[in-house]
Amino acid sequence: MSIPVDQTSPLASYEAVARRVSEAVAELFSESDRGCVLVGGAMVDDALGALLRAFFMNDEALIRKLLTVPGSPISTFSSRIQTTRALGLLSEEIYRDLDAVRKIRNTAAHFDYRSTRTTAFAFSDSDVANRCRGLKSLPEAFAALPPRYGFVAFVSMVAAIFAEHAANASIARSHGNHLLAINMLLQVTPVVPFKEYLSKFAAFPKRSDPSIVS
Repeated sequence: MSIPVDQTSPLASYEAVARRVSEAVAELFSESDRGCVLVGGAMVDDALGALLRAFFMNDEALIRKLLTVPGSPISTFSSRIQTTRALGLLSEEIYRDLDAVRKIRNTAAHFDYRSTRTTAFAFSDSDVANRCRGLKSLPEAFAALPPRYGFVAFVSMVAAIFAEHAANASIARSHGNHLLAINMLLQVTPVVPFKEYLSKFAAFPKRSDPSIVS
């Protein structure tokens, strides 16, 4: 049995994305700089995994072998970014921005105070700040804001939009509309409409918020 799906719909509603973003922003701004990056990276990693799961054929045993078993082909952040790009699910711009997030995440994960002049990972580090301000998918105004702000905006919105796309496509797939699910994802996922979503809701703290510290 198949279910009717409006192929012209944006697939991810503003309201659903707003809820996901609000929850992510609250969690990320409650973390330390290092915690923010590690948790934010994990959010995007999980969302990419959900996209791939929705895109693949409905064979859960095989999907688990590909996505979740340690050492499996698509179990790492890097391999998931590359695979979603190879399948046509990421634009070149978002692909490059996700790779920048991966590099920031790796810096935080492998931070060693003994090799630096600081005792903790921080968004104020010049390399980290430059990568955050270099996220091309965000509106230009974010470049003038603290680097943590741009990082949180990017990862929370990408994770929310991708997770919502995956959830809706999975409904079609679970009802036998696998090809429709693929077409839906290929149509809407490569372009993340940050400006449109930002114009619909205000989930981010104001710049004067004391939680934005770097």
